[in-house]
Amino acid sequence: MVLEKALKETKENWSRWEDVYTQRPQKLQDSLLFNDSRILLGFCKEYSVFRRRLDETLRLARWLRGCGNPHSFEDFHRKLTCKFPLNGHKEKLISLASKILCKWNPEEYVMWDTFARRGLARLKRANKSLNEQPQIQEFSNFSTSQTDYQKYCAYRSAFFAACNHDKEFVMFFEKQADFKQAKGSNIACLTTTFLI
Repeated sequence: MVLEKALKETKENWSRWEDVYTQRPQKLQDSLLFNDSRILLGFCKEYSVFRRRLDETLRLARWLRGCGNPHSFEDFHRKLTCKFPLNGHKEKLISLASKILCKWNPEEYVMWDTFARRGLARLKRANKSLNEQPQIQEFSNFSTSQTDYQKYCAYRSAFFAACNHDKEFVMFFEKQADFKQAKGSNIACLTTTFLI
């Protein structure tokens, strides 16, 4: 039941973002996500990130086209935060950073938001043996003293551990005809985000 619901939502998402996920540019700035402002605006709206005025979103697109490949998630998030301070905005730039980098390179980065964390929690409940994985235990022991970056790192490790451990989960999505051309990790990134 959970997998069928996730599959339906994932297919809908895939139909909207397939070109961005399968593009695989070598350089972040060559991503389709930033080449057309309408695509970036749609992305920001659909993924509930960067809820700012149009001119700020266009400035974000220009910055992303010129920022170069990130050396690390931490480096990219730090630069993003410096360039676009919150100034009263409620969004979490760590969520935006994770989604941008996941769209660019889903084998290395994962999306970080409430839905993604709920998805991993649901996988843990469905497969009790996941709880024995050290990365899952670390993720489960979040503390309020941890920074968002530390929480993201723990989640990322737990996510990849879950995908590597739960082959049935990944294989279920790889077998779907609509996803034959995609790599398993792409499917896992898409799917866990929508397991709510």
